[in-house]
Amino acid sequence: IAAWEFGNEQNCVMSLPSADAAWSWLRSISNQIRVEDRDAVVSSGMHGLSAHPDKNSWWGIRECADSCDLLTVHPYPPFTSGCYMDRLTDMRANMHASAQSRYYGGLGKKDVLCEETGSLGNCMLSEERTADFIRPRLYSLLANGSKGCLWWCFSDFSCGDIIPYRWVQMENDGLGLTDTLGRVKPSGREFTEFRKTLNKLPNLPPTHRKAAIVVMDTDNHWPVYYNTFILCKQAGIEAEFIYPSDSLEEYKLILCPSVKGFSPYNTRYWKRIIQSVENGATLYLSYDGSSIVNFKDTFGMKITEKLPAAGEIGRVLPSRHAPDCLKSADLHYSCAPDFQVRLAQAGARVLMHSEDNNPLLTEYPLGDGKAVFLGIPVEALLARTLYAFDDDNTYRIYQYLRDAGAAQRLIAEDPFVEKTYHPVNESEGYMVLINYRENPANLTVKAAFGKAPSHMEFIAGSSKCAPEICDGGWKIELQGLHAAVFLARWAE
Repeated sequence: IAAWEFGNEQNCVMSLPSADAAWSWLRSISNQIRVEDRDAVVSSGMHGLSAHPDKNSWWGIRECADSCDLLTVHPYPPFTSGCYMDRLTDMRANMHASAQSRYYGGLGKKDVLCEETGSLGNCMLSEERTADFIRPRLYSLLANGSKGCLWWCFSDFSCGDIIPYRWVQMENDGLGLTDTLGRVKPSGREFTEFRKTLNKLPNLPPTHRKAAIVVMDTDNHWPVYYNTFILCKQAGIEAEFIYPSDSLEEYKLILCPSVKGFSPYNTRYWKRIIQSVENGATLYLSYDGSSIVNFKDTFGMKITEKLPAAGEIGRVLPSRHAPDCLKSADLHYSCAPDFQVRLAQAGARVLMHSEDNNPLLTEYPLGDGKAVFLGIPVEALLARTLYAFDDDNTYRIYQYLRDAGAAQRLIAEDPFVEKTYHPVNESEGYMVLINYRENPANLTVKAAFGKAPSHMEFIAGSSKCAPEICDGGWKIELQGLHAAVFLARWAE
C-alpha cells in the first residue's frame, strides 16, 4: 500500500457548512488512518482546492495539507477555471499540471502528486496528438518536483453499459493508455520512454526559487497566478507561490500580480513586504484597481485619478529609459481592464507609457531595494484572453524583473521553451529544456552570471541533441514538443 486517501475528489461531491467542518472531517479521517497504520502516507485525493476557502468551496489547500502528507492535483483543463484557453499542446494549457502542482506545494508546504491527468478522449485529441500532449507534461512535472504522474485511465473502458459509465459518453471515448484489446497507444509508449529517461537520471535537485508570487489575502485568483507562473517560466524565473504571512527572507523578487480590491493584503503583511524591499528585494506590483497604503512613498508616483476603463488599452510604448529587453516590445491587449489609473511622477523613473504619455511601467529606489509599478493588470488580461500567448511580449517585462537577482544560473532566451536549472554543487548541475513549439527551437544556453559551463552533455530525453560550444555558451537544437536533460559542468 503506497498511501491511504480520504476518497476520490470528495471535495467535489460533499456539501459542508464551513471550512472548519471540512478541516474536522479531514482531520478525523487522517487521525483514524494513523491509528490503524502508523507508517501510512496519507494522500489527499482532492481536485480543485482553494487558497482561501469560501462559500463556493470550503475545501482549502492549507486545511487539506494540515491533515495529509501528500497533496494531489487532477489537472484537466476543461474542469479548472482559466485552463482551457489554448490548444492542449500549447505552453499555457500544457503547463497547467506543473503550475497547479507548484501552487499547491508552495501554499500547502507539502509534496504534490499529479494523481490524474489525461486528454479526456478521442473527441479532444487524436491518439498521436495525445502523445504530443503528455510528452512535455511528463518532463515539466519532473522539472517542477512532482512526486509522479498517473494517467486516467490505464485502459479504455469496456463497461459502458453499467452505471455510472453509461451516463457519460466522455468516459467511454478512449481514455486509456491501452485499448480494450491491450494495444498500447502512442501515449502509453510515451510513459515507457519516459521511464527510460528516469532510469538514466538521479533525483533532480530542486531549482533555486529566488522569486515569490504572493497571493492576495482575499478571494481566489487562481487564473491570475497561473498566468503569472507562465510569464515567469517564459522569462526563465523560478518562482514560489506563498501567502503574505510566509517568510520573505530568501526571495530577491516579490511579485504581486494584478492586485485588486480595497484590502488586497493585510496591512501588517504589506508592511513586511515593504520592509523586505527596503532590505534589498525588488517589488513588482501590477494594478487592477486596488487600494495601496502609502502608494506615493512606495512607488514614487502620485495617483491623480482612478477611473473605470472605457475600453481596450492602446499600445504600451517604451520610454528613453526603457531597458534593452523592453525597447522593441510591442505590448497590446485585446480586452479591457476594469479600471485605469492616471499617474503623475513623484521621483520614479518611467520605463513605459501609454500613447497619451500616461506612465504605465515605473521603477523607484526604496531603501536598498526597488519598487516597480505596472498600471495594467497584464496577468488578469492574459487570463481572460484566448490564445493569449501566441503573439505576446508581456514576458519581456518579466525578463526585466529577472535582473533583480531572480535569474537561474543558466538561461536560454526562448519564451516557448521551459528551462530549469537544478544545481548539484557549485561546479555542476542539470538543465531541463522543454520545447512547447510545434517546430524545432534553436537555443543558445548561456550563464546568467559568471562563466558559461566548460562542459555540457546530453543525458536523456525524448529527442537526442548534441550541444555545440559557441561564443559565450552552447547551441542546442530541440525538436518541437520534445524535451531533453543535460549535465553542465564548470572547470575548477
